[in-house]
Amino acid sequence: MRLFALAFTGALLASGHAQSQIQLPGAVNPSARGTLDTPPASGTSRSSNLPSLVQPGEETILSRELRLNGSQGLIAFDQKAKVLRITRLTLPGHQISKPQEACRVDVSGGPFVLRVAGYYDGLKRYQSDIASCPLSVDILDGAVSLSVQGGTCNFDQADCTASPAGVWGPPGTAFGPNEIKFIEKARSTSDAHVQAYFRALLSQTKDKKLVKDIAADQAGFSAKRDEICRDYVREDQHGFCSLRVTEARALSLSAKLKPDQTGKVTGPPDKRKPPAPFSSPQKLNP
Repeated sequence: MRLFALAFTGALLASGHAQSQIQLPGAVNPSARGTLDTPPASGTSRSSNLPSLVQPGEETILSRELRLNGSQGLIAFDQKAKVLRITRLTLPGHQISKPQEACRVDVSGGPFVLRVAGYYDGLKRYQSDIASCPLSVDILDGAVSLSVQGGTCNFDQADCTASPAGVWGPPGTAFGPNEIKFIEKARSTSDAHVQAYFRALLSQTKDKKLVKDIAADQAGFSAKRDEICRDYVREDQHGFCSLRVTEARALSLSAKLKPDQTGKVTGPPDKRKPPAPFSSPQKLNP
């Protein structure tokens, strides 16, 4: 593998050139699915026994080093005066001249301010204005899902095409027995939430074609989840990525159930799930 090192000195936000050095796969690219500026549902419907959902907060990703599929690159965030920022960003990719060779782009010029871009499929979305790589950042619990229009970012001077799309979370080797038990239990709960909101959505839909479309979309969810998470390191042992994608699916269905509802999806304080053991802040490397 050949790695390049190249510093870009142009303005990052206003120009197409990033200050960067050559130096992380899920695929969650933007698509027609979902709707921007659609806030999540309140967690209720005509059925009073629907479970309450908790909207992931920005605080769960602060002071952490998140990696694509738990192994590649690095993204880190901070928050100042309630403004979320990317403080470190390393992107994985392949050389433009030799696609079979890997490369990485260590993007300099930050920190990069993120602006709120509404909600997408029930998740709070932020948008970066990095001209060379305008990332969309969807907030998960202790992780983020990144996407970029077109799927890749070209850094011509670095001879590197970066591929940032996917789930960025804790290292896949960081989960011990206690964390895995927590994930298994939470995953079971999230699967039940998905089914509850799916049934509620069907019950409120009278159009036969729409019912068929909703059912087909739900039937394909497991395959989509496997595609997104198949490259997360040790996913078959801990299931972290699958848990976060399942939680996101429940929020997506709740948003479709009440697309005109405003406010966050929250549960009563005594019913909010405890933080995952692995979600405690990490000390960032210098």
